[in-house]
Amino acid sequence: MRTRLLGVPLAIGLLLAIMVPPLAAASLVPGDVKVVGLFKGSAVIVVQGKQRLLKEGQRSAEGVLLVKASAHAATLEVAGEEYEV
Repeated sequence: MRTRLLGVPLAIGLLLAIMVPPLAAASLVPGDVKVVGLFKGSAVIVVQGKQRLLKEGQRSAEGVLLVKASAHAATLEVAGEEYEV
């Protein structure tokens, strides 16, 4: 008996599931992200209604990367583009 996932053999289906990025990250736009707290080296952001505490270099589950943070500003990477807020 051959096991199948999404119409393809299981091994190929699992490989595709690992290689394909989540759809939520692909559809994220800068308007979906709000910075609600700034600290040296970290920031509190709200992404699609979910609050996240990120440290510099950390990426949220939704795909937002905190590049740099201070008490006055943060640099975020959203969908491959950097934004300073």
